[in-house]
Amino acid sequence: MERWGALVLGLFLFLTVAPASAWGQARAVPAPEVSSDSVSTSTEHSGSEQPALQKRNPRYRVHADDVLAITFALSPELDQPNVAVQTDWYINILDADSVY
Repeated sequence: MERWGALVLGLFLFLTVAPASAWGQARAVPAPEVSSDSVSTSTEHSGSEQPALQKRNPRYRVHADDVLAITFALSPELDQPNVAVQTDWYINILDADSVY
């Protein structure tokens, strides 16, 4: 009976984590370039304080020595608030081996 429970838990984790990891690995769409015509500065508008547009990259890349908070919406008992990214970019998750 204990073996069935472990099998059901493993299947549940696979069905919840696999789609999320596939979604996260989807190819990023590059941000559109901002032309200098669309960027307004405060010197162009006398007296108005409109913020100027800035180029940014909204996707953060995980680096070695980062600390992550890993949460599972359907299994809060597996949540880990502080997971350190090792220098070889692996992380250790409870009840699992190292994950790259």
